[in-house]
Amino acid sequence: MQYFNAVLQDAAPNTAGYAHALQNIGILHFNARRYAEALPYFERALKVRSDILPTGDDSCMNTMGWISYCHLYMQDYDAAEKALELSDELYQVVKDKETYAGILHNRASIYHLRGRYEEALAAYSEAVDIYERYLHVRMAKNSYITVLNGMGKTYAAIGEFAKAQDAYSKVEEFRIMEYGENSLESAVLYNNRGTAYLRTGDYREAEIYLLKAYDIMIDNDRCHYHEQSTICTNLSMLYSTLRQYYKALTYVLKSNEIAEKQMKYGRQHIMTLAEVGHAYHNLKEYIKSMDFYFESMENNPQQDGDLFAGTAGHVAQLAYD
Repeated sequence: MQYFNAVLQDAAPNTAGYAHALQNIGILHFNARRYAEALPYFERALKVRSDILPTGDDSCMNTMGWISYCHLYMQDYDAAEKALELSDELYQVVKDKETYAGILHNRASIYHLRGRYEEALAAYSEAVDIYERYLHVRMAKNSYITVLNGMGKTYAAIGEFAKAQDAYSKVEEFRIMEYGENSLESAVLYNNRGTAYLRTGDYREAEIYLLKAYDIMIDNDRCHYHEQSTICTNLSMLYSTLRQYYKALTYVLKSNEIAEKQMKYGRQHIMTLAEVGHAYHNLKEYIKSMDFYFESMENNPQQDGDLFAGTAGHVAQLAYD
């Protein structure tokens, strides 16, 4: 960071070097999960590049990709999608296939999060087709693995579990070969495979994969908080399904702790508050359950209607019980 700040001071404003330093500072903030701090650097880098570079320079599209990533991780999906629309306009000039595959991956991630699964699969498929031409390049191979993993998650979301496991099998082969069995990269796959087994009712296999993922991910500083929270939630769902409610409560409380620490009353935290309420409900600790349900509802200004309605439904059931 200190080096790039020095470059900013020495470089003439509105030059390629100045834009490059801005982007690198943004990447440092991004990798430290400071997305709100990273975003202005990427936006300034894009402004400089747009002013001084010829139309169609692929570095502008690359910066747009970082901007969309920031919005995605900040859970501002409208802004992320708008950034990707601008990337599409640039691509009509650039035609840089490998960079565009990254844009497609971002788009597929947003579609998946918004429940637009068919659109997500179309974007993932196009990205896979592009990356398969570049597998001799290590960075492209890593991106290919990530896209296949996302495609598996989307297939699982629509109930296409055989296709999901096919995608995960390809990912597992690549990841273990590249990173090793106990790597964070492999742990993300174990979580997804465990989730797929959970949804098909194969609870023993689900527990094996989810616990293996948990052991690797939970104290790993490189692991994104959303993934740490999600693995805890998945284990809670598993044990709740098996009616092992105290185990379920342990994991959902951990999930809520992680979500609150990273973004209090963000969407993930609002979801986990409701899940804690449900865990206490199962244990018939109704006062605690009501407290968590109401905290979730009070801090969700109905921007997420389905989540609000679902939590309200649980409250109604609690009143009946």
